[in-house]
Amino acid sequence: MGFERRIFARTDVEVQGHLRWQVKRRIGGIKTHTVAMQTIDLSVEGAKVLVDRKVDLPVGASLRIMFHDESSPARVRAVVTNDDDDDTQMLRLQLEQPPKEFMGVIEQWLDASKGGRKFQESSWLGDGYVEDIYAGDRRSNPRAS
Repeated sequence: MGFERRIFARTDVEVQGHLRWQVKRRIGGIKTHTVAMQTIDLSVEGAKVLVDRKVDLPVGASLRIMFHDESSPARVRAVVTNDDDDDTQMLRLQLEQPPKEFMGVIEQWLDASKGGRKFQESSWLGDGYVEDIYAGDRRSNPRAS
């Protein structure tokens, strides 16, 4: 992986949400796609999320990341697959000019992981899944204790 410099710390936060993007149809019009996703980690700059392996979002694609009623424009910066997992893939997203309301939602989860009350939501991936499959992409697992 090499040396990685970060301005913003990433925080392990599992939150379910949606990704939404639009594509032009061949015969005119626009089609909107919406897929379920789950975060692996978040920062005020971006997120790593898991989506279904069938989702076709290339590097550079523009989309909206959505939590509850808030959303932000984002761009796909990396797509990572694992040969042992035929069902999901990981996307690394960079937020692009996120609205203040969206950042308020993100910051509540980031603050919670620094000692506040942690946001609890059932995981559709189950405990340990992310650590086992994408272990090479994570530095530590604070939930393991």
